[in-house]
Amino acid sequence: MKTKWYQKLFASIINVLVIFILAIPLWLTDLSMPWEKFILVIVFFVYELLFLMIGNGRDLGMMVVGSHWRKKYSTRRRVIYAFFYAASFASMMFWIHYPLDVLILNLLLIQLPSVLLSGTTLHGWLAGMVTVMEDDAKD
Repeated sequence: MKTKWYQKLFASIINVLVIFILAIPLWLTDLSMPWEKFILVIVFFVYELLFLMIGNGRDLGMMVVGSHWRKKYSTRRRVIYAFFYAASFASMMFWIHYPLDVLILNLLLIQLPSVLLSGTTLHGWLAGMVTVMEDDAKD
């Protein structure tokens, strides 16, 4: 069975919290805000890429939610997934009129419709990668 929208959201919240905890030392530096944001996006990309390349490719959010990849995907697809997932994460760092407005637009107008229509997030769809719950995973 494919993962539900709330499982994907919960997994992403866990991943974001992990990155923010890892970034605590970054916030103690005298870097400018744009550099901090850029570094956070890079750290998120590296975090995802590391989990995708080792073991079964599940990040901490997927482990907590209990989701798995439907099958083993190529390195190319994993890199594409990590890139677009980091780009989605970056929507949290920037805003137009008020903080988190780009994130809300991303979640409501891109990610949620993508999950409801295709069963996966936009970054998962672009990479051709699908997550499923444990009973349907084929490693």
